[in-house]
Amino acid sequence: MTLGKWLGLLAVVAALALLWSLRQAVLLIFAGVVIAMALCTLVGAVQKKLGCSRPLAVLLSLLGVLVIVLVAGTTLIPPFVHQFGELISKLPAAATELVKLLHGGLEGTSRMVYGNSGEELAWLKSALPGSGDRQEALGASLNAALIRLLGLAGNIGNGLLQCLFVVAVALMITTQPHAYREVALQLVPSFYRPRARAVLLQCGEALSAWMVGVLISSLCVGTMAAIGLSLLGVKQVAPCFQSRPPCWRPPGKRYWY
Repeated sequence: MTLGKWLGLLAVVAALALLWSLRQAVLLIFAGVVIAMALCTLVGAVQKKLGCSRPLAVLLSLLGVLVIVLVAGTTLIPPFVHQFGELISKLPAAATELVKLLHGGLEGTSRMVYGNSGEELAWLKSALPGSGDRQEALGASLNAALIRLLGLAGNIGNGLLQCLFVVAVALMITTQPHAYREVALQLVPSFYRPRARAVLLQCGEALSAWMVGVLISSLCVGTMAAIGLSLLGVKQVAPCFQSRPPCWRPPGKRYWY
């Protein structure tokens, strides 16, 4: 190998090492690019539908997304917080019922296998928590473990900064996608730029189509899940189902189930 090839190989290795050291920032930039592609798809649809300029289409698209996020947040977050708090408060009782079910299952298995004596599995039943203080301690430990897990996963400051960075990158790319694409092409060798430009355009179209498909699939799955859970009587599946009785049963009628 000549000196130039060795220098090129060293440059590639150094670039890979730099990318690995900046992998967190690269992932955030990639997330911003994905969100920007979704916004660009929406902006293009608005611009084509209304025949307005791109800045006005960007403004209208951002206002629409902001309204949707605010409506979804004010509608879904309060029930979620209420139900999560109810779940936390019911963990000790759920742990107690779980222990009772385990004891009952072991007793039934012991009777079926060993007869009515059922002393062969006594050592296994004694290893399970009993009633009273041990069950309360188990529930309290589960509650404390869940709260500790949420505390470890809830680095709010860092998460907010990352979200702001991703949103800023997405907004910058959305306002001037062609300019940022040409800047990215400057990193590619000049003889390969036409091919790289075509690849980027195809990747953008494929990513936009994929995100539209994911959105349609998510809406279908969410709607069907909400309808199914509401028919099963699950509380507060979606706010639009909260005004009806469980399972949409008219009041005043009696059902066999």
